[in-house]
Amino acid sequence: MIKPFKVITGAMLLLALGCLAARPAQAQFGVAAGLNFDSFGDIDLGSAEASVENATGYHIGVFYDLAAGPLAIRPGLFYRVIQDIEYELSTGNLPDNVFDLNMIEVPIDVRFRMPAPLIAPYVLAGPVFAFASSEDDDFDESLEDLTISANIGVGVELGILGVRLFPELRYSFGITPIVNDFDFLGSSVTPDDESQRLNVFMLRLGVAF
Repeated sequence: MIKPFKVITGAMLLLALGCLAARPAQAQFGVAAGLNFDSFGDIDLGSAEASVENATGYHIGVFYDLAAGPLAIRPGLFYRVIQDIEYELSTGNLPDNVFDLNMIEVPIDVRFRMPAPLIAPYVLAGPVFAFASSEDDDFDESLEDLTISANIGVGVELGILGVRLFPELRYSFGITPIVNDFDFLGSSVTPDDESQRLNVFMLRLGVAF
């Protein structure tokens, strides 16, 4: 279950970023949704290892695109769902080997656009601040309150019938670990520096008005 304070914190951060808009005529509000293909690294427990399968999910949210010539800043607020993340321990057996992950994400994209009136290719990069939770109570207690990722991507800005479309391919890689311990695996081992970073490919379509 998403914790209320996490939703409120993310929404307040997005609102503060939206206040940076300098010229409303150059700003557009939009909605976006897509699929995510997530990779959660294998977990080294010392005496055992947990192999974690890749998982798919979806995301949906809103964004505010602030353009100034070829550059645009685009803060957003997204809800991301990853269901049925399976893991297998190299030793021992657990009755439950599936967990889920829900995230409130605040990406701050910086886009560089090729100048064109109707079709404008662009590249993007920027940080992503995420507040994670899970319906699995043990796993939820093991999650960090805040995780930070970096994302890069490519897209095309299309002007059609008074709206702007933003089909994108994005890749986000974890900078900070998403898990602070492994109590959900029956172990209190502290994470190493690599195995708990969540990486993800995303296909996304945005529509701005």
